[in-house]
Amino acid sequence: MRSKKTAGFTIIEMLVTVGVLTLLSGILIMYSKSSENASNLLRQAAKMVVDINQAKNLAMTTALFTNDEGEKIHPCGYGVYFDDTSTPNRYIIYADIAKDCKTSTHIRPSDGTTDVEIIELNTSISIDNKNIDSIFFLPPDPIIFFDPSEEKEGLVTIKTITGSKLEIKMSGAGQVSTF
Repeated sequence: MRSKKTAGFTIIEMLVTVGVLTLLSGILIMYSKSSENASNLLRQAAKMVVDINQAKNLAMTTALFTNDEGEKIHPCGYGVYFDDTSTPNRYIIYADIAKDCKTSTHIRPSDGTTDVEIIELNTSISIDNKNIDSIFFLPPDPIIFFDPSEEKEGLVTIKTITGSKLEIKMSGAGQVSTF
């Protein structure tokens, strides 16, 4: 008598195949999420560098500041304030409109009347650590002021919710970089 062979897979082979596919899919999804977080962190750091350089450029070009009443004022300079107390974290480009630029502290007033732009960080990113509250650019060179004034360079660390970190470094010469 002839025996009939049926072509196909056994239940064990099917379970192993489904298990391997599930494992590979899980690894791919996790890798995709972590690369997305890293990409968001890099994008946010690059945007922060661009915005700090924008404040420096505003100071060097001596751009006029328009107050809430529409009045154009020639400010002493422009700076960036790093606000790690708000939710979500943010940083603020501000102008210093003091009457006497030589005696001004170049610190952002808490009432926000001299804010030029408020930039909120991505919700998955926060300011983790900083050694300065703000950096200020006094034209025309520009001269760099840090708050607190005893700091010689500024470091702001941003991180993702997964713990990845990136530092933005600001030198006393006005160079801004990430590492």
